[in-house]
Amino acid sequence: FGYRLVADQIAKLRERPEGAAALASLDLRSWRLAFCGAEPVRPDTLTRFAENTAPLGFDAAALYPCYGLAEATLFVSGDRPKSGMRVARFSRVDLGRGEAREDVGGAALVGLGTVKPAHRLRIVDPNTGQSLAAGRVGEVQVCGPSIMNGYYRNPEASARALCEEDGVRWLRTGDLGFVHGGQLFITGRKKDLIIVRGQNLYAEDIEQHVEAEVEVVRRGRVAAFPVELDGAESIAVVAELARGFEKWAQPEAVCGAIGRTVAESYGEAPLVVLVKAGSLPLTSSGKLQRSAARLAW
Repeated sequence: FGYRLVADQIAKLRERPEGAAALASLDLRSWRLAFCGAEPVRPDTLTRFAENTAPLGFDAAALYPCYGLAEATLFVSGDRPKSGMRVARFSRVDLGRGEAREDVGGAALVGLGTVKPAHRLRIVDPNTGQSLAAGRVGEVQVCGPSIMNGYYRNPEASARALCEEDGVRWLRTGDLGFVHGGQLFITGRKKDLIIVRGQNLYAEDIEQHVEAEVEVVRRGRVAAFPVELDGAESIAVVAELARGFEKWAQPEAVCGAIGRTVAESYGEAPLVVLVKAGSLPLTSSGKLQRSAARLAW
């Protein structure tokens, strides 16, 4: 959200008479490494940031998408510096079946590089714990010297997060992903997985797809999560209206547009609720709290 905020502010400055002077004082030519380990790393956000800062001297090759988490002392994987952002598209249908197959019209995911030295990464079946081959979707697990020993004074949580195999301590990250072309790709959080008629749907993919197709919803403020409807799991979508659209947007039309977008791409008509800008619950670092949104639902 920080990169999106900067891109938006630069665009606003360009529209103001006094903006040219403010932008003239910015020189980004010396920025060599622009880390982004967001959850998720969004290709549209980084692309827009690079485009809006290019006139200020920013080199898009400095973009450095990466993957990490606190339990691994943060950094887990990344590409070579100055490689820029690598984006690939994968069939949503095949991802739902647990397989990664490239498709020009599919979900856009950002490559998050390879695991750092002295560490290992594997993809396992979330139910059986068996290792999966490259191109199969499963839970991401990592091991190495930077992995935590456990949560402070919380042995129960430590036992859930860590597993040992042949004397090696592995961290269950709770993230779902796969390895393709040597790169790690993350599809979403295990706890946010939506299963409809045996097909796995990823909340983050649904959210980004809605934002791309429905102009009046606020970017980064769409939450998708599973709900039970007539004894079966279905999809709920809660979306904030973008500022400036609240007064004239017709709720029924917006809900209809969101519903059609999701149904056409995922084969399931969602239950949709619109809320005012700033209503969706967020963490202190700006991440959507889907579980809190689900409770509010």
